[in-house]
Amino acid sequence: MTPELWGTFVLTVLVLNLTPGPDMAYILSRTLAQGAPAGIMSAAGVCSGALFHVGLATLVFTISLQISEAMQTGILLAGGLYLSWLGINALREKPGTFEIIPASDRKMLRRIFLEGVVVDILNPKVALFFLALLPVFISDRRAAGF
Repeated sequence: MTPELWGTFVLTVLVLNLTPGPDMAYILSRTLAQGAPAGIMSAAGVCSGALFHVGLATLVFTISLQISEAMQTGILLAGGLYLSWLGINALREKPGTFEIIPASDRKMLRRIFLEGVVVDILNPKVALFFLALLPVFISDRRAAGF
């Protein structure tokens, strides 16, 4: 990846990560309901869950380099359509309830961290974000190091 392309990729990822979504809602609700320690642990859990998606996207992208270009295009289109569908459904949904649990001890903070990991891993938008975005910035197999 060229330095210019890398800079564009980082800027795109930064903008998309600053856009609120389910992970941000989880972190914000924990912070407001239980204070800064719970918010910090929620954010740490969500970030740790993102590592799962990075690994999965890398594996899928590596495999996709072995399949035809038509299949790659189909996967990208399916991912884009699914992201659009999730966005439309998110706009139409009514907000749910949130259980307030005091975050006063280390055991509870550990639980909040693990919930953050699970929230991120089970968020299909994060997986599709990595799967749909990464190939756009890899223009050539040689540029990817393959």
